[in-house]
Amino acid sequence: PIGGARVGYINGSYVLNPTVDEVKESRLDLVVAGTGDAVLMVESEADELPEDVMLGAVMFGHKGFQPVIDAIIKLAERS
Repeated sequence: PIGGARVGYINGSYVLNPTVDEVKESRLDLVVAGTGDAVLMVESEADELPEDVMLGAVMFGHKGFQPVIDAIIKLAERS
């Protein structure tokens, strides 16, 4: 299964799946997709942010969509 998430960065904190208003005030608009074990795709638009903040956003997003992958697996097991 594949999951995905949008990540924002507001006032020094990551925001998982920010609202439209939160995206407007965010210094980062990043979309990450992948499997339970790996990141497969990253797209982003950002103000100048340090590399560690960008990498942290990818990792935060990957962790954030794990519940979606788990739900897909459980649904598939039921069918």
